[in-house]
Amino acid sequence: MKRLLLILAIFIFAACGGVNNENYIYEEPYEAEQPYEAAQPETTPPLNPVFPSGRTRAEYLEDLDFMEYIIYNNFPFTGVIYRRLGFDIFEAIENMRHIVNTRLLISSDAAFLHLLRTNIFEPAQHFGHFGLITPEWGRGFLNTYADLAINHDYTHLMTWVNTFNNPTSRSFYGLADADFENPEQRIFTEEGDGGWENIAPNARTEILEEGRIALITIPSMSAQFMHRDAALLLDFYREIADFEHLIIDIRGNGGGSSSFWPYAVMGPNIDETLYTKNYLFMMEHEHNLSFFGYFEVSPVNEDLLDGLIYLHPENHGRLDLYRIREGTIHPRFDQGIFRGKIWMLVDRHNFSAAENAADITKQTGFATLVGTTTGGDGIGTDPALVALPNSGIVFRYSAWYGTDIYGRNNQEFPTEPDIPNMPGKDALRTVLYLIN
Repeated sequence: MKRLLLILAIFIFAACGGVNNENYIYEEPYEAEQPYEAAQPETTPPLNPVFPSGRTRAEYLEDLDFMEYIIYNNFPFTGVIYRRLGFDIFEAIENMRHIVNTRLLISSDAAFLHLLRTNIFEPAQHFGHFGLITPEWGRGFLNTYADLAINHDYTHLMTWVNTFNNPTSRSFYGLADADFENPEQRIFTEEGDGGWENIAPNARTEILEEGRIALITIPSMSAQFMHRDAALLLDFYREIADFEHLIIDIRGNGGGSSSFWPYAVMGPNIDETLYTKNYLFMMEHEHNLSFFGYFEVSPVNEDLLDGLIYLHPENHGRLDLYRIREGTIHPRFDQGIFRGKIWMLVDRHNFSAAENAADITKQTGFATLVGTTTGGDGIGTDPALVALPNSGIVFRYSAWYGTDIYGRNNQEFPTEPDIPNMPGKDALRTVLYLIN
């Protein structure tokens, strides 16, 4: 309790001081620092030196305290990360305090980000969308949300945009007024709006056996590809309408927009509306509510918990609010185009929107899943953002703890294939063996 009060006090101090559906792969934005070595007694630095970065030791420690405060009160996946990976985020933050307290120098805020990444974020393996916004990724990330909020009237996304709109984050990510006021047009939400036609297709099509077996490969479900791919695939569905088998390969697909799969793949090939159901839980805290307060939620109650028999006991009393997400996938035409059997190839790299595609496919029976267990965390919404008060570094996390109708969390228990890979065969060879 004393520790929480201390963290809360630090948070209030920082606030009073005026601190104002895509997976990604980290790239090294600067030269990696040397591995940490404990300072020797004779080189122990003074208590509060100014680092070459221009920040004091106390400022970086305050950033860590703020990070711990937000994670403890808003991020529901710390237990999942510990059970799946054996990694304790709070122990890692404590270790980072030791590093900052004994480090002889931190050359820049980017070097501090590197320390955060290697000691806290990378070991968590992106579970619960827990990740840092790197300097190279910042402007593109911001512009995507700003474009949606300003140019396409998704006004609730201004909360994401405004996370970057403070002096330290602006400086760290090299942002200007134009990034907030007139963002680059990135998302094309309507066919024929003069934008999506200029984007190269992402999906690939192939006929493996004339008149019998066709293959579609979808490397990404990014929103920028959705309408271009949907047009490409629509022509292909018509070409192969009378084939016996359609194999759709999403292995390695890390996600993107949750609208991609229902719109471009399921909608054209179903005759009637399909339904899905999941539970989403959230910790009730002002930071979470600042992002997701527009959702209608209900307090978690004992009757609900009694019915969710697989919800982990640690979440009883920790997850405060919930909502039921009942999804609907509507047919785009009076009759589905492709009439044969559909197979879906999945693997452990399917995450976020790609995992969501696997989940709704299995719930509805739209296709037979073949491969390995997916990566998970596909039941939720866009991750929330946090700007550290002194360095301006932004990180993100999933605020929603998504489960199936029995309470199994989708990150801890990702989607299992209907048919696992046969010994010595990958998913595609397994399907071809079964077909033949």
